[in-house]
Amino acid sequence: MPIYFFGCVFFYWVKGIRGDNLCYRCASEHIISNWGTYLPILAVMDSSATKRCTNESAHLDTVVCKSPCFILNVTGIYEEKLVTYGVLRGCQSTFWSKVSKLDDTKRNCTTKMKVIRKREFHAEYCFCNGDHCQ
Repeated sequence: MPIYFFGCVFFYWVKGIRGDNLCYRCASEHIISNWGTYLPILAVMDSSATKRCTNESAHLDTVVCKSPCFILNVTGIYEEKLVTYGVLRGCQSTFWSKVSKLDDTKRNCTTKMKVIRKREFHAEYCFCNGDHCQ
């Protein structure tokens, strides 16, 4: 029991020192197929598409980020129902050169409407601090 306790204390002490975020890293097919619609053209991601990215309970790859975590959630209407078309997760600094400061808030989101082949999609761009934040 004492070893477990000191291990937990050490982990949180090191985490506090490093100041990094552990973020999920994945992309779904819709995001990759329409990359330029949602993200800067020069942004690069070194992973392939996975259907697991839209499932928050799935085991996803993790990356250490010096910036906030980034989540892009794309939704739209299909047969009169709101559905998720795509999700992208990673480090904010991977996709933008200017990194957001999230002072007192742990999460900051903004939604933009995008049109692809005359269909409307709602792209929610979220930045958050904290390991595996959603």
